[in-house]
This record gives sequence, structure tokens and C-alpha cells, in this order.
Amino acid sequence: MCGIALIYRPSGGLESELLQPALHSLAARGPDGSGIWLDPQRRCVLGHTRLAVMDPGSGAQPMTLGPWTIAANGEIYGSALREELERSGARFRTHSDSELLLHGAAHWGKDMFERLNAELCAVVFNHETGKLWAYRDRYGARTLVYAWHHGSLYLASTSAALFALGVPRAWDEAAMSLALGMQYLPPERTPFAGVHMLPPGHLFELDGKRLDVQPWGMADWDSPSDSKSTESHDVQSFREVFLASVERRLRSDARVCFHLSGGIDSAAVLGAAAELQRQGRASTEPLVAFTASFPGSPLDELELARSSAAQVGARCEVVSLSPLDLVQGLAAAAHAGEGLAVNGHLVAHQALDRAISAAGFKSVLSGEGADELLYGYPHLRADLGALAQEYPEGNGLEQAVRGLMLAERPELTNAERLARLDPHPLKHQLGCLPTFLQAKLQLGARLCSLTHDGWRSRAQTALGTFFGRPEVSSLRGRAAVDVAATLWTRLALGGYILPTLSDRLLGAHGLESRLPFLDPDLYRLMRRLPIERRIRRGEEKWLLREAVRGWVPEAIRTRRKHPFLAPSLTEDAGARRALRELLREDAFSAGTFFDIQRVQRRIEALEQAPAELHRAWGPPLFLVATAHALGRAFGLEAK
Repeated sequence: MCGIALIYRPSGGLESELLQPALHSLAARGPDGSGIWLDPQRRCVLGHTRLAVMDPGSGAQPMTLGPWTIAANGEIYGSALREELERSGARFRTHSDSELLLHGAAHWGKDMFERLNAELCAVVFNHETGKLWAYRDRYGARTLVYAWHHGSLYLASTSAALFALGVPRAWDEAAMSLALGMQYLPPERTPFAGVHMLPPGHLFELDGKRLDVQPWGMADWDSPSDSKSTESHDVQSFREVFLASVERRLRSDARVCFHLSGGIDSAAVLGAAAELQRQGRASTEPLVAFTASFPGSPLDELELARSSAAQVGARCEVVSLSPLDLVQGLAAAAHAGEGLAVNGHLVAHQALDRAISAAGFKSVLSGEGADELLYGYPHLRADLGALAQEYPEGNGLEQAVRGLMLAERPELTNAERLARLDPHPLKHQLGCLPTFLQAKLQLGARLCSLTHDGWRSRAQTALGTFFGRPEVSSLRGRAAVDVAATLWTRLALGGYILPTLSDRLLGAHGLESRLPFLDPDLYRLMRRLPIERRIRRGEEKWLLREAVRGWVPEAIRTRRKHPFLAPSLTEDAGARRALRELLREDAFSAGTFFDIQRVQRRIEALEQAPAELHRAWGPPLFLVATAHALGRAFGLEAK
């Protein structure tokens, strides 16, 4: 990932040096160079730290053309727009994809953003008009945060960079109230007071002191009209579009590798890359995949990942993590991710990315977005009425989904009953209660039982406010599975998976993500197909499973959805002791919300607890630990 930082002050008087602390904070994201541009009228200072992936010799930023100056983080795929601009008279000076934004702004204005096939955040400033645009791609593969402070706009790739510029550090209590209720924040919120995230599929336009944030292409799902095409035609269409998406993302002037788990999504990306090599459409550079292993845990997918790599002749690099490793790496991962989490996959991603960076790679292809595109999650099958008994009590799949995506079975304790969040107002506002929200509210009850008195009611109020917002309540009346898919995509994918697990953790190690399942061409294809191409006779991701026959091992192609999750920290005695030490009363940094004595008593109560209670309490305790880590890393106080 590259890094972007900006200060905009309508009254002028800015200096380039003001941006240096932010660029220092963003140095890990862009280790290959940095630059600063100052508006001739000194209203805007724009900085960039570069991860040189395309055209490393001449793609330095910020770039300027006439009145236009841009800084970008991400990739623009394909050559069609460049060729169209060249036919219109544009003269490109570099082979950098980012230069397209300069010529596109001059030729199309802000309408150019609709034309992009990109995983991108970008800032565009016109020093003649004083107009500023900030753009985030449809799903939110890259992030931008911003804050107003003393009459100036501060904008950057990370909250840490904003804090380096002097933006005040404090908890956003309203946002945290919502996190207590459903663990996710809306994609425009952060845990930090006054720090906003540009939502996925939105354009930020500032004209003098007038700010407008408008959607341009939010990912949204509804049941498409019936397609007249045959199943075999749709399978072939998906295969071709998916291959083209992977092909675009393999083009790079830097080394490319793969995230690999035991699931079909990452295996499909790796298998498609091998198929492209076989067809002569990709470099014959050896394929290298990185996978995380949790030795001894039923959640370990190492052998499955190895089988995927072996099928296509790829090298599989393994990063092994013990439960103690997960506790010891938690603080650094939460700091880098700048968000809350309920599972140690946060730490596993950090460890994987560290190993990838050390091996000399810069770009990572992975399978994020497949479950949203193809309705792969078990909770979506439940909302469609297609979830039968695929997750019997006690097996590894059941452990993976219970409590996080499907409601947990253990009875609520008295404390949890008192802290229970009422689902009925939400069901009334939405017209249904998506299955994943039922699980989140149950987890929220456990979280609220660990808080100081009063936070349960604040969480309930925050939930009611959020689900009463027009863009949320407008989902009422649609099919339950469409409501659930849209909410999950906005909250989980746009608010957590992509910004926290992908953009920020990869960026902290000088890496970038490339996500074939988020290609607009795939999105358009799936929008016109009937839902039976996603879930067919209870089988999720049917179209993908058919399209990748021969690319992935049959055991993986036919395997039920198994999210990439780490074991609960509380099941291992050593990790449990380390967790108690991490959450010491004399150094607890999330005391604004959580009663540390209640937290410690809960950890103690798990000493001899059965496995299902560890699964039930591991997620809320992990979130408490990440809140503590954020508070400690950034010195947060209540506001």
C-alpha cells in the first residue's frame, strides 16, 4: 500500500514541512520514496509515500498536470481507459497507472471515477478552482480517514498519520456503543472521536468550506431478474471473467504472491493463476503461497492449503502460530489494524504479512470478497432457508461459525440476561432480523455483561439509531437474504475485513492487496444472474465450485464454508495466563467501557470450562483485549 496525507486550510498559510510527521508515520506503507506538493496559494499540502509496484522508475507522486495534482493508493487495472485518453490527445509521461487520474480528471472531471476498474483511494486537487476530491473504490479495498481540526481538513491513509499531525486522540463513545452491540462499526466510523472514514463507493468533494460526501457505486445486493442463460453458459462466463480478473492482478513490476487457506476462495485464485500460466497469459515465475497454521487446533487448515499448492505446483510457505503467539502479537496487530476484532485471525494476518514482506514480495492476491459476491456464508444460507444440518454439534465447521455467524447454543448467564440486547426494534426497522445479527446481538450481550453499568442501554440506543438511518431502513421489504447480504457487505467487508485485516495490516509491512473477486466485471455478471447460481439446493457458491473444477483439489472444491479463524485464546492455559497479564487492572486502557474486575472474573471462570464456553467467551474477551491495545497504543481518553 502507498500512503496519502493532506492538509487543507481555506485561509491558506500552509507549509510543506507541516506534513512531514504524517509521512514519517506512513513510511512503512510506502518504503520506496516520498513526496510533498504545496498548492501555489498554500491552501493545500499533499503528500505521498510510495510502494513502487508499477513503473518503479518514473511513477513518483504527487503528480501534477496543469491545475491538477493527484496522490493515489492502489491499482487501476486494464489499459482501455489509457488508450481512450490517448486517442483524445492525452500524452502520458510515465507507465504508472496513477497518471491516468490526471488525464481523466482533465478530460472527464469526477465522472472518471465511475469508469475505473480499480482497488483505489485517491485525492485529486485543482489549484485553480480550489476543489478537492477524495475517492474510495466500490467495496473499500483501500482506506482514507479524515478529521476537521482548528478549521483545517486533515486526511490520510491511517488514523495514526492524522494523530501525528496533531488531530486530538480520544475514544468515540457513540461508535464504541455500536461496537458493543454488533462488534462492527459502519464503514464511515472509526473508534476515534472526530475521525471519519470515507465509506466504500463514495466520493468526497470539498469546494471551499462546503463538504459533500456522496455515494457513487456502493456495493448493494438485491435479487436479480431471472436470467435466460443456461447453467453451463453461466459457468463458462464466470470462469472467463474470473480468469481475466486474476490476469489483470498478476501484472506487476514487483513480485506477487498469494494468501492461501484451506478454503475454495484462495485456492481458486491460486488455481486460476496456474491456469493462466498454462494458457501462456501470465508470467511463468514460480507461484508462491503463504498460509497460517495453528498446530493441534481443529481450525488448522495446513494440510488442505498444502494440497491446493501441490495441485498447481506452487510453493507453500507456512507461518505457525501457537495460542501464546496470538496473545503476544495482539497489541501490535491491533495498533497496525486500528480497529476492534473478535478473533486471533487479526494476529495471524499480521504474522503472514510480516513473513511475506521479509521474503521480498510486494503484492498479495487473496480471496476476500468471494463470500459476499457468491453468498458463501452459512448465515446467508440460513436467511434463504437453505441451511439444514450441515453444521452438526461439535465438529470443526460448527466451531468456526457458532457464535460469530450463527447464534451460540450455551444458555445465557444471569449477567448476560440482564445485559441482553432487544432484537425486536431492529427487526421492526428492517422487516427481518438477519441471522448474523442474531449472533452479533448474542455476542453483544456477553460484551455488555463485561461493561460498566449503563453501557448496555447506550448500546441498545446506538443500534436503534443506526438501523433507523434511511440507507439502512430502506432495505425493509426486500428478501431477507438480500437484506443480510447488503448489511454484511457494508459492515463486515467494508468496515472490518478490508480496512483492518487487509489494507492496514498489509500496509504496515509495505505490501498491497489484489482482490480478484472484487472486480467490477464479476460484480456486473453476478447482478444479472438468479440467486440459484449462488446458492443451489443448499450449496453455497455453486457457480464458483463449478467454474474451478480441475483447478483445485476436489476435497476443497466440495467443502463447506469454513472461515479463516484462529483458536480461542482462552482454551490454552498459557495463553489464558498471558491474556490476564495483558489485561492487568493497573494498566487497563479500555476502562471507559469495560469493568476490568468483571473481565478478570470471566477469564478465571473459564479455567475449567467446557469447550463451548471458550467458543462463546473467546470473541468478546478478544474484543476487550483489542480495545485495551488501541487505548494503550494511541493514548485514548474518553471525550
